[in-house]
Amino acid sequence: MSTEQLQEITELTFRGFSAQIRIGDRPLTIYKPEYDEETKTASGWIASEPGEEYCVCWKKNEVTEYDAGGEVYIDGPRKRGDTYVRKKET
Repeated sequence: MSTEQLQEITELTFRGFSAQIRIGDRPLTIYKPEYDEETKTASGWIASEPGEEYCVCWKKNEVTEYDAGGEVYIDGPRKRGDTYVRKKET
C-alpha cells in the first residue's frame, strides 16, 4: 500500500472551499472522498455513533468568481442547514 493510500483525510477541499465534520474538537475521518468537476461537487462519508453531536465547518479558501453552496446528508436524507456563498458584488 502506498503512503497516499494510508493518509487519513479529515477535510474535503475543492474549488476554493473546505469542509470538515467534527465531534468536539476532533475532526472525523472522511472515507471514499470523491471530487466531480462535471457536477462541481465533492463528497465522502463519515462514521458516527448514535447520540453524538457534531458540527460542520465550512471555509472559503480563496476568492471565487462564482456562487457556491453546501449541503449535508445524514444516512441519505438532506439535513437542514444549507450554506450558500455568493460572489462579491463590485
